[in-house]
Amino acid sequence: RRGFTELVALARTATRGGRPALEAPEIRQRLAELDGYVTTLEYASYRLVSALARGEDAKVMGEMLTAKLSGTNINLRIAGLAIDLLQDDALVAPSEDDAAMRARREYTRGAWVSQYMSSLGGAIAGGASNIQRNIIGERRLGLPRDVRPAGS
Repeated sequence: RRGFTELVALARTATRGGRPALEAPEIRQRLAELDGYVTTLEYASYRLVSALARGEDAKVMGEMLTAKLSGTNINLRIAGLAIDLLQDDALVAPSEDDAAMRARREYTRGAWVSQYMSSLGGAIAGGASNIQRNIIGERRLGLPRDVRPAGS
């Protein structure tokens, strides 16, 4: 949620054609879509935390896998829009402090660049996204195991 809130602030200060980027219809559309995804994940996470607090981990394993995959995709989309808003500033290497990605850091332009680079790794950390999708398909949806022919 914080990343999305900071993204909206960035859209207010970034410009498109001499006007705030927040006024551009395509930016507003992307922000509205992201807000829906962030809110959905937020409420799904409340359910997961409640189940974990009751010791019902096994009942929400499928939802946890889905939340990990959704969170990864949402973080990548938030950081990607920030990079689009930064335009040429996204080509500048972040400072050492921005690259450290401290938990309470300010969302500077360099921090957004670091956030974007980090979000790419999120698709691999904790189980690559394609593996997560396979597990969800097999365990949650009951789909057959993904078997690829040798050499493909």
